[in-house]
Amino acid sequence: MTAHPLSRIVRRDNVPADGLELVIEADPQERETLARLFDIPAVQSLEGTFHVAPWRSRGLKVQGHVEARVEQTCVVTLDPVENTVSEDVEVYFAAEGAAARAPQADAAVEAERDIEELVGDQIDIGALAAEHVALGLDPYPRKPGVEFAPGEFDDGEEEEKGPFAALSALKGAREGE
Repeated sequence: MTAHPLSRIVRRDNVPADGLELVIEADPQERETLARLFDIPAVQSLEGTFHVAPWRSRGLKVQGHVEARVEQTCVVTLDPVENTVSEDVEVYFAAEGAAARAPQADAAVEAERDIEELVGDQIDIGALAAEHVALGLDPYPRKPGVEFAPGEFDDGEEEEKGPFAALSALKGAREGE
């Protein structure tokens, strides 16, 4: 398995009962690798603050916030666009097999939580931060004030046709025979 470009491993056994405070910041090389991973021109900054605490039997609860400044490409003009991604993080990691053994009475509460299985005895807070930044990226970034106008790039050569225009042409050709 390849290490994540923003890997920050936390072992469950190193988390005290009152929790662990973590601050992460991506260095220039990590930001460059993340930009390639996200398929965007640049990640200018990525910072996160997290509180990791024990949860249930041998599980972990992660709460925090991640913020990144990114450069994306405008979908209309293809010019660079700077965006800020700001995401809250709340993820629960249940010990292996513990989610399947959870009482059904908790099913409604658990359905509202983001619960992942804790594989082994560690979690990667950096990968979790990067995942939340990726999910927070604008899928259709636009420069301020830029609007896409349908027909703006139409050269006028092609006339408007309905979905059955080709069938109508065939039908007309057959009737003319």
